[in-house]
Amino acid sequence: MPAVVFNVFPIRSSCNSPRHLLPEVLLIIPFSSRTSTRRVSLTPGTAPDWTNTVPHHLLRSIMSTKNHLEHVASNGHGGADMRRLKTHDMEIGITDAVQRHAVRHVVHPKPVSQKKLDFEHSRPRWIREMVAEAMGVFFYVYPGIASQASFFLNGTEPIFGSLFQIGMAYALGIAFAIITCGATSGGHFNPAVTICLAIWQGFPWKKVPYYIFAQIFGSFLAGLLLVGQFHPQMMALSAGFHKLGLSPNSLGGPGSILCSFPGAAQTSYGYLFFIEFFVCSFLVR
Repeated sequence: MPAVVFNVFPIRSSCNSPRHLLPEVLLIIPFSSRTSTRRVSLTPGTAPDWTNTVPHHLLRSIMSTKNHLEHVASNGHGGADMRRLKTHDMEIGITDAVQRHAVRHVVHPKPVSQKKLDFEHSRPRWIREMVAEAMGVFFYVYPGIASQASFFLNGTEPIFGSLFQIGMAYALGIAFAIITCGATSGGHFNPAVTICLAIWQGFPWKKVPYYIFAQIFGSFLAGLLLVGQFHPQMMALSAGFHKLGLSPNSLGGPGSILCSFPGAAQTSYGYLFFIEFFVCSFLVR
């Protein structure tokens, strides 16, 4: 007995009607092994030539399903036609079933005023780069020095910070700065990076002063905001240092929150320069 091959023809409507009105119908048509399977297009008003290969009761079932779908589409259920736009054939087969003749409703945006277009055209690019550099340095510096302030001003309470927290604050700050501002300015955020790029990577020297000014300005804003937030605690710590005869701008004082100070045993400027040079080179390499 010859093997039986089943050819599956999914009939699917392209309209947006409810599923209970136009369900997906799978026509499983058996063919003998001597009959080649072929794709059949159910043109409205005509019947496919399956009389020699398909039983009559299956033909009646196929044509009944076809007529029902045409009737539903012609009655306006879903507001769309199930037939193809050009050939008016029913959508039969996998390729045809995935075709959608959907009508897209595009909402047009409001027109942009000519004044705004002229402003965007005349806006200097170097200003945007400077603003991005200043914002990036602010996002980088402020979390770090805020974590330092919390750690130094509350040294007796471990819950207020640790050295690990300070490092993570700087790491998250530089990551956020690169993500938000790096695409506009290049993500220098350090005068050393700007100078190195100008020497070896062809960065325009005329932009170097603007970049360095923006970087210093961004870090100054971060320090100014921090002093305004922790001013009472910093003044109390400064008064304690004055009573001990120490300068507030020394290691462990309120000034060390904003910048680094050498220890009492570090008196060699060459040694300090080597430390700063190596650490900066390691960070920006």
